[in-house]
Amino acid sequence: MATTLLRKLSRKSQLKFGSMADMTVQMAIDLGLRERTKLVWYYYNSSNITYMDDILEELRITEELRIEKPGKYSRVFNVWKAKSLTDNERMGIASANNARLKRINTFGNRLSGPNFSKNGLRRRNHGH
Repeated sequence: MATTLLRKLSRKSQLKFGSMADMTVQMAIDLGLRERTKLVWYYYNSSNITYMDDILEELRITEELRIEKPGKYSRVFNVWKAKSLTDNERMGIASANNARLKRINTFGNRLSGPNFSKNGLRRRNHGH
């Protein structure tokens, strides 16, 4: 018999997952918009994570944007971003994501080209 464990997190609950595993919900909310957006993303994309009603209100998840738990519905996250965030907040998230993508592309460009192809690395490894 399979049981579904639903975690209803309060302000003092440890997250114990993701990049904020050692934080409480209140600490993540206090850190800023990026962490609050991650909390909302976890709400919509994790079937067994939900929050107390006061936290949902603080995260700007209105009654019409709430989903039935246990369950997940990731498309509503984009609707939440469109309805709940101001233009300045959306631009801040986008610029942070663009900076992260630039770091990834910089790293990716160093490992491309003929010197870092599969055959090139094999030859280098065998001393040719």
